[in-house]
Amino acid sequence: ELKDLQVEMIDRFGLLPTPVKILHQVTELKLSAVKLGIKKIDYGEEMGRIIFEENPNVDPIKIIKLIQSQPNIYKLDGNDKLRLLKSTDEVEERIKELEGLFEYLS
Repeated sequence: ELKDLQVEMIDRFGLLPTPVKILHQVTELKLSAVKLGIKKIDYGEEMGRIIFEENPNVDPIKIIKLIQSQPNIYKLDGNDKLRLLKSTDEVEERIKELEGLFEYLS
């Protein structure tokens, strides 16, 4: 449905400006997050944080392997939070980082 909406908007208004494209990508991320059992994503220029629901739809072994393979980027913060220590001031890079992470976790 989200893709259909994007196609319809392009049909009516032409090529979408960058802020609208980013809004579309963020909405896709939110939908993916819900499927994984993520209740909050906070990712700014310096670092990020993902807060999981009580029983997320994620294999804990995948999170452990992720942290072990990239300890300079990912760290656990309590039993329900994952910290992202990768800093970037580019919104598109943060979106790509989260897309890759969510793909790995699903």
